[in-house]
Amino acid sequence: MRNLIASAVDWEGITGGRLSQNEYIYELGQGTLHKETGVLVIPMTLNFVLPYDDLLKIKAIVKNKLDFVNDVKFRFRYQGMIMNEDEIVGNYLPYLVRILEGSGAGFAKAIDESFFKIENGEPKILSLKCNSKTGCEQLNGSVSGEFERILLKNFGLRYKVRFNFDEEEYLEKVDDFRQDLQEEKEKFMEENAQKAREAASRPKEDPAEKSNGFGNGNGGNGGGFKGGRPWKAKKEARIKDNFIMGKGFSGEADHSLLELDPSMGTVIVEGILYKMESKVIRSGNHIASFLITDERTTVCAKGFVSEEKWNEINELLEQQIEKLNSHSEQTREMLTEFQDTLQKQAQQIQSQTSSSMKDFQLQAGNTSEEFSKKLYSAEEQTKSSLKKMIWASLIPTILLIIWEVIR
Repeated sequence: MRNLIASAVDWEGITGGRLSQNEYIYELGQGTLHKETGVLVIPMTLNFVLPYDDLLKIKAIVKNKLDFVNDVKFRFRYQGMIMNEDEIVGNYLPYLVRILEGSGAGFAKAIDESFFKIENGEPKILSLKCNSKTGCEQLNGSVSGEFERILLKNFGLRYKVRFNFDEEEYLEKVDDFRQDLQEEKEKFMEENAQKAREAASRPKEDPAEKSNGFGNGNGGNGGGFKGGRPWKAKKEARIKDNFIMGKGFSGEADHSLLELDPSMGTVIVEGILYKMESKVIRSGNHIASFLITDERTTVCAKGFVSEEKWNEINELLEQQIEKLNSHSEQTREMLTEFQDTLQKQAQQIQSQTSSSMKDFQLQAGNTSEEFSKKLYSAEEQTKSSLKKMIWASLIPTILLIIWEVIR
């Protein structure tokens, strides 16, 4: 296992070459395999944070070599860290995000794993970036404290974690994304128009001459013979909701696109179709390439589709681009309206605060005057009571003197 880890880790990339491989220490404990789930749990003590991408490579290699293992989980314990604070936080941030995802928090995807900033203070402030204003509010309300606890427990780092939303940067990204989509759309339409012109200019072949009247087993949408029996190509299902093409399946996504490995076999993933290309073959069908993203990485899926299906998917993609452009414009309008409302509310609050302060000062003056009068009255009553008490205390003495005189 140690040799496997040593070969999978990019040692120079951990601290950018600042430390050499022999300075990194990792000790493996006794692993446990759960028979019912096929999950292998391996404890490991380290003096550094293993980059998350390297962890994924190690997991994939272990599952490939041990076919009876369904999943691999590491229980990390950090001791005698040789990394500085920036290196620890930068390498551990993806782990914090995965912990949050494991708790079922959907807004974990709003965190930008590539950015962090440590600001001096008591305690220090760890600023993280997120790409959603609502997500930032939720993260600051329910997640920042948990991040603080984990960093203190694992590394002894005491931070005040704050999630920030850069509105100006977000709008710039929206504009850039919309511009990129428009460029991709124009390029895509031009390429398809060119392919259509080339296909139309090619002479059509006689199917009977090509297959001698029996087809060649491919048949496209026209059918043919297979195994000595006539067959017809299956009718392609129409697009329904988010089901575009292929066979139906049950279950939910069990891997992220970043975790995909050829050794996994059949998996279920989810993502957004944002670009596609095709090559027209002799039968008139298309070899289609679909680019799918989950906002972290992109994969390419390929398949054979008919001309009709290709046009249907192409039309759907164009509609989605139009919806995205419309949504971006609506978002900009809503943001402008929201900013105006905030400004008006701020002015209103300022006006109300000023009025309330004047009323308070007036009431405070009246109260002070009334209190002074009551205080003076209480002083006079106290003096009068004190005089009465003095005379009352002298009465026994006066009576005693009179009694002595009489005697």
